[in-house]
Order: sequence, then structure tokens, then C-alpha cells
Amino acid sequence: QAHGRHLLLRSFAVHAKKAASQSSVGRAMRQLCLLFANVDLQEHGGDWAGLLGPRHHLSVKAAVRSLLAELRPNAVAFVDAFEFPDNVLVSALGRHDGNVYESLYAAARASPLNATDPDRKST
Repeated sequence: QAHGRHLLLRSFAVHAKKAASQSSVGRAMRQLCLLFANVDLQEHGGDWAGLLGPRHHLSVKAAVRSLLAELRPNAVAFVDAFEFPDNVLVSALGRHDGNVYESLYAAARASPLNATDPDRKST
């Protein structure tokens, strides 16, 4: 698995570097690539036992938080880039038709979690 993740990361890095020189999305691609690498280190740090110490793991955790904060303003654009329809995402938010609040309210009313009032005492 580690070898497969390495190949994936290497390919991602090559294409992110190419995108950085060819388009305005290069910075975002580089940030996504760094996030991918750091999350992989965070989740599979045991694969690097003996090479990375506790202070490295703290640095990786800090890098993930920093990259998430940097990428957050573009989160909707990243999802929109895949052009998933709203019904596939099963999300009331991020709607292209602008009916976010109406959709959110309808989804809340339809949720089984809201079928009963937890404050109402049954008699």
C-alpha cells in the first residue's frame, strides 16, 4: 500500500507542478498536493517508523491544519469542478439554483431524526 500511495503522490506532484506553470489554479493544486501528502503521513505514519519522530508528526498535524485553512475558501469551487449534481452529493447546501435555505429546511423536515420532538413527553 505504501508503494501505491507513493506512486500516486509522485504523479500528483508532477501534474501539480505542471499545472502551476500553465494555469491560474497552480497554487491551489500545489496546496492540494501538499495536503494529500501530509494527510497520508498523518494517517499512515507507522509506515515511516524510525524515519519520523514525534516532532515530525506534530509538524505534519500543524501543516494539515494550515493547509485546510488556506484551502477552505476554495472548497465549494473544488467540489463544483467535478460537476457532481446536487442530488448525487445529497446536500442542501451549495445549490446552483440558489434555494439553499428552502432546501435545507425541507431536508431537515424530511429527516427521520426530526420525526418526533425529543422535548415532548409521551403520555
